[in-house]
Amino acid sequence: MDQGIHPRPSPFQRHPRLTIALVLLVLLTASEGGLRLGYAWWTGFDAGEAALLRADGVEDVRLFRRELERLTNELGQYHPYRWYALPPSFTGRYHSTDRHGFRNGPLRPGTARVGFFGGSTTYSVRTTAEGSIPGIVDRKVDQTQAQAVNYGVGGYDSTAELTTFIEVTRHPDHGIRWAVFLDGVNEVSRYAEKWQAQATQPFYGVMGYRWPGALPAVRTEVGVAARPRLALMRALTWLSERTSRLGDLRDLATSDEDYRRAGRAIANIYLANLQDIRALAGAKEIVPIFLLQPTVFEVVRPSGREQAIRDRAAARVVDIGRLYAAAYGAIRGDARFAALGVHDLGDALEGRSGEIFFDECHVTSAGNALIAERIVALLSGLGVFDSGSTVPPAVSGAAPAACP
Repeated sequence: MDQGIHPRPSPFQRHPRLTIALVLLVLLTASEGGLRLGYAWWTGFDAGEAALLRADGVEDVRLFRRELERLTNELGQYHPYRWYALPPSFTGRYHSTDRHGFRNGPLRPGTARVGFFGGSTTYSVRTTAEGSIPGIVDRKVDQTQAQAVNYGVGGYDSTAELTTFIEVTRHPDHGIRWAVFLDGVNEVSRYAEKWQAQATQPFYGVMGYRWPGALPAVRTEVGVAARPRLALMRALTWLSERTSRLGDLRDLATSDEDYRRAGRAIANIYLANLQDIRALAGAKEIVPIFLLQPTVFEVVRPSGREQAIRDRAAARVVDIGRLYAAAYGAIRGDARFAALGVHDLGDALEGRSGEIFFDECHVTSAGNALIAERIVALLSGLGVFDSGSTVPPAVSGAAPAACP
């Protein structure tokens, strides 16, 4: 009986495991290639943000973002008491650091310094160094007598600024006579990262906040060399982090009382840090200037874009706008606010012309100029721009103006 002729099995049929492995390899390779193309094409900003950057003189938006990511994520260094630091002597087209890891060029010898401390708004992660608040203020001073110096680092709050202030003023040539602290945004953001668990952390009663963004720097410190990540792993990490965050927030209580309690905790951390900074500044003959920074939530008549930023914030599990209101209300209502002479810049951006906001707190150089204008007025009242009064105490022997 004719049994017929059976076709010879293909190599894929003869080796099913190898076939599955090859198919998976092709899928992974295609996914990796697609994601890499996507990351290469993605500027890190939406169309509106990219347009604001280009209008502000940033010609290569992708390079601007790439340098910032490299500076903070890939090369960020572990720091034992301010969590992480930017790498020293980094040179890029849009972002550069000095030998101490701050966004400064060469210091002018023999000048009194106005030190600016803060987070990403002081560093100015959405402008060039020239468009930052310290950069704008520096162009207003007598270049032969004074210099504005930028000690801002993205993510820093008043806790990190306190330790940065200690570190910087121990440099024998720091020359700081006035120290400007621009705060508010990261007081809220750092607390929101922990929310209700914040009060149970040991560091809460001692140093206030912990900066979780230091993880890449810690890896470097323990000997895990920085290397480019697979695009697929980058995407899976992003997905895992957000899934974990949603799991943590399932039982989050967000009543009015919860927000009031959080606002009060934020105010206590912030104002306690300012008290310590003021005491240290007095001992070092430095005049501290405390500023409560403006946000998009403070704007009285928001534009359509500004309202959209507010709406996106309200849609988060932790309503950042609501938390800002609770924290800023608690800060302004505390007796220490007036006693410490904190200057409220909540309305500093009302005079804006056109769109200046990238998000709830980062603004263009035009927005920075409005804030700088208010700071220049304050510094003028303290004699920073008076001829002959800007020589550092160590040189002239003159006592600085009284703390505000």
